[in-house]
Amino acid sequence: VADLLHREHGLSRELATETTTDYLTAFRRCPDNPDMALAQWRSQLWQDVLPVTHKHLASELYGRWLEWRYRYLALPAELQTMLQTLRLQYLLGIITNGPTAAQWEKIDRLALNKYFDCILVSSDLPWAKPDRNIFYAACHYLGVPPGQCVMIGDKLETDIQ
Repeated sequence: VADLLHREHGLSRELATETTTDYLTAFRRCPDNPDMALAQWRSQLWQDVLPVTHKHLASELYGRWLEWRYRYLALPAELQTMLQTLRLQYLLGIITNGPTAAQWEKIDRLALNKYFDCILVSSDLPWAKPDRNIFYAACHYLGVPPGQCVMIGDKLETDIQ
């Protein structure tokens, strides 16, 4: 998006980079606004970080950002094959922390439900990782004792500590 702001909309490379960095910081720190639709909230974040002369670009930038986000988050073919192969022998689940609307958008856009038998979003439950109860909930949903499960995570501090 920084390149787009620089090349197509005339922002200096430094200001374009600063703007996109500010957006990502706000996106990660700011919880979803329950009074706004997800797209409206994200467009508002762009509106908040864009220079006054470029605020009219907020909706366009959000659309491009969303398109690119899911293009780069898409599961590579070899990962899809691996998940399909694993699912032939094992029950698979996802537990994700985060706001309900944003997480389900990601799950739906990436069609993750075809690879997993259980998908839990922390905002839908009274617990979030690393609380053990969310893991017990997944085990219960799958009908598998906790001692027969393996958890694979990507962030030690938010997954199990």
